[in-house]
Amino acid sequence: MASLAPLSSEHFDILLRFAKVFDLTYTRFNDLKQAEAQAREARIELALERVRARTMAMHKSEELLEAAILLYSEFRSLGITQYFTCGFVLVDEESNSQHVSITNFDGDVFQSFKLPLMGDPVFQLRYERWKQKDTVFYQEVGGEELKKHLAFAIPHFGSKEAEEMVATQFPDPTFFYMGNFSHGYLHIVGDSKLTAEEEALLAR
Repeated sequence: MASLAPLSSEHFDILLRFAKVFDLTYTRFNDLKQAEAQAREARIELALERVRARTMAMHKSEELLEAAILLYSEFRSLGITQYFTCGFVLVDEESNSQHVSITNFDGDVFQSFKLPLMGDPVFQLRYERWKQKDTVFYQEVGGEELKKHLAFAIPHFGSKEAEEMVATQFPDPTFFYMGNFSHGYLHIVGDSKLTAEEEALLAR
C-alpha cells in the first residue's frame, strides 16, 4: 500500500492561499446574509407600522374593511405567495358571534358579515383555542368536514358575493389561520400551510 507523501512547500503555500480565499468568501457570505436579514427585518417593521397606523387611525368599525385590504397587500409584499384571503375577526361573546372583515382571494374586494361564534366543530375548536390565548392556531379542513362547515357558515353571510366566493373558490383542503389577540384574531384562509417564518410574521 502506497504511503501518502508530504506536501511540498510549494503545494502547501498554494493550499494556504486557497484557504485564505475561502475564508474571505465565507466572511463575505455571512456579511451578505446578515445584510439581507437586516433588510428583511426593516421591510417587516415598515409593513407592521403601516398596518398599525391604519388601525390606530380608524374612527369606526367599518374601516376594518380598508385595513383588511392593506393587510393583504403587506402580506403579499413580504413574500406570502400562497392562494389566500385575509382580514380581521372581532369576537363578541355576549352575542355569541364573530364579526368578519375579509378580502377576496385577489385582495381588492372585501366583505363584512357576522358568523356564529360556535355551532359546528370547526368554529367550536377555533373559539376554544382563542380562549386559551394561543398566539397562532391553524386548522386544515377538507373533504366532508369542509363541506359541512361551509354549509353551516354560508347561510349567515347575508351576501351573495361572499356566498359565491366561499362556495366556488375555497380550496380543498382549506387552511384557516388565526393570529389571536385579546378581542379577536387576524384571519388568513389559504390553500397550503404557512412556513414557520410566515407563522411568526402572523404572530407579530
